[in-house]
Amino acid sequence: MGASVIVTDYSKSKHRVHALRAQLSREGLTGFIIPHTDEFQNEYLPACAERLAWLTGFTGSAGTAVVLQDRAAVFIDGRYVLQVRNQVDLDVFGIRRHRCMVGWRFWLGHIANNKRVHLMPHFSVFQAVVVAPFFLPKIT
Repeated sequence: MGASVIVTDYSKSKHRVHALRAQLSREGLTGFIIPHTDEFQNEYLPACAERLAWLTGFTGSAGTAVVLQDRAAVFIDGRYVLQVRNQVDLDVFGIRRHRCMVGWRFWLGHIANNKRVHLMPHFSVFQAVVVAPFFLPKIT
């Protein structure tokens, strides 16, 4: 018996990202970072923890979405280059490769110093160490 596969419908992504952006505005936040992990740092998640798949449609075992008011992207590693293009609404999300986080630094550098970003507490230590320096005064 094989592992269960979560089937996602990315047609809902546009509406969900719009709703997320509206909530970010109400909270005074510039962005939201959604990693593919849960509170136990699992790579393979139970359905109730598939936040990245729910928002983006991407079901790979590694990835992170960043949603800002004016742009959104899914960051993946090289294993998922083909899969992500089939599962994510490319009109809503840009696709970026992790590439040792160089892409993060460039992309997240567009956030002004006086802005705040919500970082989900489920980030791995590695993700937090790489991403946090951009946001330390801004993380909620």
